[in-house]
Amino acid sequence: MALQSMTWVGFEVSSGFTGAAPECVAVTPDGPLQITADCVDPMYDTPIIANETDETLPLPHHRVSGYFNGTTTDFNIYLPLQENWDGRFFHQVYPLQNSTAEDVSIAFGIDSSGYTVRVAGDLGYRADAATAKFSKEVAREYYGDPDRQIYGYVYGGSGGSFQTIGAMENTDGVWDGAVALIQAIPMSSPNNWCIRALAGLTLDSKSDQIIDAVRAGGSGDPFAGLEEHEGVALEEATALGVPLNAWEDFDGVARNRTELYNTIRTMVIPNVKSAFPTYADDFWTKEGFLGMEESELGQFFRDSLVEYNATVEEVQLGEDDVPVGIKLDNVPEVSPDELEFTILSEGEEVGSFIGLVNKEDGSVYIYSDNNATILANLAEGVQLLADNRWYLAVHTWHRHQVPALEAGYYGYDYLRTDNGQPTYPQYDTLLAPSISRAASGGGTHTGNITGKVIIMDNLGDFDAFPWHADWYKSQVQSALGDRFKDSYRLYYNQHANHYMGTVPQSLQSVIVDFTGLFEQSLRDVSAWVEGNIDPPKQTQYTVENGQVIVPPTASKRRGIQPIVNLTVDGGNRTEVQIGDTVTFSIQAEVPPGTGKVVSVEWDFEGKGGFVEIDIGKPSKKVKTQVSHTYDTAGTFIPTVRVASHRDGDTETLFARLLNLGRVRVIVSESSTGP
Repeated sequence: MALQSMTWVGFEVSSGFTGAAPECVAVTPDGPLQITADCVDPMYDTPIIANETDETLPLPHHRVSGYFNGTTTDFNIYLPLQENWDGRFFHQVYPLQNSTAEDVSIAFGIDSSGYTVRVAGDLGYRADAATAKFSKEVAREYYGDPDRQIYGYVYGGSGGSFQTIGAMENTDGVWDGAVALIQAIPMSSPNNWCIRALAGLTLDSKSDQIIDAVRAGGSGDPFAGLEEHEGVALEEATALGVPLNAWEDFDGVARNRTELYNTIRTMVIPNVKSAFPTYADDFWTKEGFLGMEESELGQFFRDSLVEYNATVEEVQLGEDDVPVGIKLDNVPEVSPDELEFTILSEGEEVGSFIGLVNKEDGSVYIYSDNNATILANLAEGVQLLADNRWYLAVHTWHRHQVPALEAGYYGYDYLRTDNGQPTYPQYDTLLAPSISRAASGGGTHTGNITGKVIIMDNLGDFDAFPWHADWYKSQVQSALGDRFKDSYRLYYNQHANHYMGTVPQSLQSVIVDFTGLFEQSLRDVSAWVEGNIDPPKQTQYTVENGQVIVPPTASKRRGIQPIVNLTVDGGNRTEVQIGDTVTFSIQAEVPPGTGKVVSVEWDFEGKGGFVEIDIGKPSKKVKTQVSHTYDTAGTFIPTVRVASHRDGDTETLFARLLNLGRVRVIVSESSTGP
């Protein structure tokens, strides 16, 4: 069944929906636009259907593609066959996504009796809200049921959590529920990047011993053996929220595998420079800033500072004659790989750019996101000042951005004196909330949600710190009062971090794919809205020194994730010789009312190569032993991966909830007698 060609201005559409509708308005002049089911957003008032196709993959569905006239926003609506639809839709949001939904998202929607909505990434919630409302009209016409009530559920992670919360606080009647994943809050960006960067730069030389300490079977004390300045940096990062267990993935926390360096260069430095152009000078010349601090950490930063003059000997041009590389007359041995280069003309600064230095031949690769107008000044003989002043300075930007005490961001109390005042000099304006407001569409995380919301956060998340979700929980409690319990849930998960989607094999013995966890939360919020079925109880936890701590047992922890306890020789590590048989004991259990364990998989070498074993019928608790013989020497992290499912379904690919158990086995060469 094809739809008629439709445009939507108010509710006047060619398919017969009529009636004037008011424009959506903001409550305050500078506040976010309040979107209701009965108002029209003046920016997104004319949706155009551009194409319709019947698709067979991943499952049969009807795809409706379109855009909003006069905007760059486009969308896709994926409608399942009528017999596979039960009056709901699922709508993922993220600022940088395109409008093509992944096969797994479309298939999950169909498996959950819903259609799928996807809108090209944009800041805020307004384009998504307009598309969500339009999708209901499209669905009613397609299914031939103009009076059908349709329930909608919006969800998104990280930057998408900004949009999800913005949507649920500033719309009414558009979506009925939401799942916000790996939650960001108004103090998250850019501060979290700086907190990680400070610790990562300072601890880099001790990465191996820190990894070993926090890994399964390690000492559990990553502070042991650190020098004074290293301990200060790790203590600060821990108190501000970086999970201690996350440091096992040191490359993820503090190196560029997760784009930390690139984000510092392309997002943090430009934003701080624009808002506070004197910050780097303050850092290196004023009391109260680390660059002037009489401490081991201050000395470490001064020793890391590099500044030198160089002359351009050669310029390499790319497309449109924009410089893509240069060669310098000298590069000191101490030069870092990445530096800021300031172009000088008769001693005056013309502008700056960032480049990657090759110390062997003096060449500099110029990043393509530099300003082409500034690069046009590069020529043979031009004088440059190379330095890392700004790069180092922003590592402590968070110290000078402490929020007001009454705002409740308790993790930042680490950066206060005993009388509640900030320890370090402060700037008048907080940068992070302005970034949050832009991403969430002007929202301010008031907690005043208009539908049912489930928050899913991960205990190993080094991008969105776990205690931040607890802060937002307090916002919702304050805003809703007695309505809180009937509107909000917070679930924490083990062995998961910020990584959304299929986990690379190299990390599968460390973290789980949490897709199934949020799929179940989407189904739970749907049942909560449509059937008044309460979701499982929230995760029980405490927050200690910036760390979220959960109980060890399923009955006390609650939440929805299965709990796994793996031991070897009664503990978390053992030492054996080649050829010895090692026996592992596992106990896995689901929290009350959350289903059954449906699979147990083993990876005895900890390399992500899992093999499933037979556990018989699905059950609420699994207790078993397995044995393995190692034929090579080395240190291994045997891992067991457990999956549970709400209905005990062993065949489905959807809503499988994963967790890991891990121990350490040290295998040495066999001893030989005389």
